[in-house]
Amino acid sequence: VEEAAEEAAKINVVPPTEPAAQVEEPVSQTTTSLFTQYEQKLSVTAASAERVYDNAMTTIEMEEAAQQAFSMWDALLNEMYGVLKNELSAAEFEALRADQREWIAERDDYATYQATEQANGGSAYTMLYIDAQAQYTAQRCSDFLYDFMVSL
Repeated sequence: VEEAAEEAAKINVVPPTEPAAQVEEPVSQTTTSLFTQYEQKLSVTAASAERVYDNAMTTIEMEEAAQQAFSMWDALLNEMYGVLKNELSAAEFEALRADQREWIAERDDYATYQATEQANGGSAYTMLYIDAQAQYTAQRCSDFLYDFMVSL
């Protein structure tokens, strides 16, 4: 019952078995709204990023679609990073900033590896590189949501 009360308090709902006086106040209604808002943005961005590939037939069109998808995910990540800058303590944000710098290098290394392995020196290298960056960035958005925003 205590776990249910903690979960319910996060979403501002009182379980029927607990009186309202015994449930702790949610940390912030705004934070819950931020989580919900960014959960929805994550879903919309995923659908939009997938749709950009719908009419891509040539390598150039696929490269342009990959760039659009990456731009969408990168914009969302930057927006979420800005929110976290305002919501986290100074120490928490400095740790995130250091981690983010390492993550950028990891993302680029991952993209290089994926494109090299899949393109085998072919013309699809750039498209595969950008697509891998987009996928890695999409995962980072999800990480920000579930590792940080859910527990603010």
